[in-house]
Amino acid sequence: MKKIISFIVNPSLDKAHKKANAWVFILIITSVFIFDVFFVLSISFFKFENIKTSTDGLEFYKNKWFLYLIPCLLVPVVEELSCRLFLKKSLINSYISLSLITFISILLFQNRKIYALDWYVLNTLVFSFVIWISLFSFRKYLANIKIPDRTIFYASAVLFSLLHLSNYSFQINELPKYLFLIIPQLFSGLLYGYIRITNGITYSILSHSIHNTILMFII
Repeated sequence: MKKIISFIVNPSLDKAHKKANAWVFILIITSVFIFDVFFVLSISFFKFENIKTSTDGLEFYKNKWFLYLIPCLLVPVVEELSCRLFLKKSLINSYISLSLITFISILLFQNRKIYALDWYVLNTLVFSFVIWISLFSFRKYLANIKIPDRTIFYASAVLFSLLHLSNYSFQINELPKYLFLIIPQLFSGLLYGYIRITNGITYSILSHSIHNTILMFII
């Protein structure tokens, strides 16, 4: 745990890190889960009222198993590629992450969900990837842009937490309350970021997926 905290306080994205073992994965997933439980209990204690969740688009799926696959497989893949793939700096990683962030942002402003999988969603996905192709044209200029590792790492966690605002339906004047509700995602975003750097994107997706699966079966 000391090594994880040290990395989060002072992240180094380009440096070679020793891969985390299975016990570290268990520790991280358990820590995220325990934090979630205590956070839910604190919400109950402070009596947060009128919390409105958003499930628009789920009516598209008739089979209940698809409703499990969305948060347990589809969502972890999309969120990890969007928020953490770029932590390992390369042009292709940046291209994929920026394209998916653009895709998700457009859907959020249109009040749509990625799991709706209608023609609008699919066209938006293609459009987002096409407009970022220009990134390759400017790669020699982008190579000169230097952003501190700490800024990139923390921005990744903040972005991850903000994406989860789409889980709720609220008015702009209610934003502070809902920003409080995404603190668990900020916490887990830091830990998944550590896994992404030490073990790779596949392991951060796996950790994310296991966490969501546990929550789905409990809920």
